Parts: sequence; C-alpha cells; structure tokens
Amino acid sequence: AALQIIVMQFVLLAVFGMTCSQRPWRTRIMDFFDRALISPTLIMTLVVAPFFADADNIEFVPWLPFVALLCCIISAGVLSIAQLGLFIKRRNQKPYHFFLCHHKVGAGSFARLLKMRLKSTRRIVGDVWLDSDNLTDMSLLLTYVQQAQICVALCSEQLLMRPWCVGELTTAYLSKTETVLIKFPNFSLAKIDGIDNFE
Repeated sequence: AALQIIVMQFVLLAVFGMTCSQRPWRTRIMDFFDRALISPTLIMTLVVAPFFADADNIEFVPWLPFVALLCCIISAGVLSIAQLGLFIKRRNQKPYHFFLCHHKVGAGSFARLLKMRLKSTRRIVGDVWLDSDNLTDMSLLLTYVQQAQICVALCSEQLLMRPWCVGELTTAYLSKTETVLIKFPNFSLAKIDGIDNFE
C-alpha cells in the first residue's frame, strides 16, 4: 500500500506540474479547475500516507474523511489566493500583449498570419493589436501603442516611408515600449537625407 501511494504521488506531481506549465485546456478557468481537482488529491495522499504504515490497523479510518475535507479546504484556499493574485497582476497589465506596426501593402498578409499564430499561443497574455481588427478611432492610434507591452515592427520596404508607421515607432520609443524588429529581405534603414526631407 505504501508503494502504491508513493507511485500515485509521483504521478500526481507530474500531472500537476504539466498542468501548471503547459495549461492544456482552452480556457483559463478550466486550467484552474483542473489544478483545483488535482491539488487536494495530492495533498491528501501526502497527509494520509503515514496512516497506512500499519495496513491492518483500521483505527485511523474514521478520521480519513475529515482529513480529506481539510485538505480540500486548504488547497481551495491556496488556489483561490493564487488566482486572485494572478487576476490583480493581469488587471494592472496593458490590455495588448503585442502591437503590430506594419505597412499594409508590404506586410498586410504577414501581419494577419502573425496575429493568428500569436493568438494560438497559450502563453500570450492579452490581445494582439492589428489595425484591421482593433482600430476604431484614428485619433487614438498612437495611444494604442502605449497600451501594448511589445511593439512588433514588420520592416517591409516602405515601412519607414509611411508617416503613421513612423509615428507608431516614435511613440513606442518615447513611451519606452519594448520594440521588436522583423526585417524583410528588401528592408533598409532610412538615409539621413531622406529623414531630413520626410513629410
């Protein structure tokens, strides 16, 4: 019996670790319930294991339901506190994880594909901003840049020739928003004389 409990503990630990790291369910609430179901079982096996040292002694059996209930209450409380802390942390985060800065002619299709790939990644917290989907007020365009954690510049040939794109990159720089460049083969940095004559 002791060996079986030890094996069960290792299995539950492995499953719990995988659930926390990989988040296999489609929604966060299902991941939370999965952990909420595994953790009390794991704690209960850790707590009641010493009672099975003498398998023939049934004196401890009446106490097991109370031990199981206590384990469930403790694990539910710990998980609730952790979930509350995570909720508060995410509430203070910027609403957009990525802001996609791009020239529509040169990288419009690539931007759409990139957003689809990013949205399918479970580790991405927050939305992916793309003008075709999220731009509702042109006057707020540069404000959206400040609401993103990371600005992704799709550096196609004409990116730095578009005033709005340059404005987005400038806003990201001034607001100290992390910026990532994805350089296309035909991309080159603007020349000094081109910057002086930029309108």
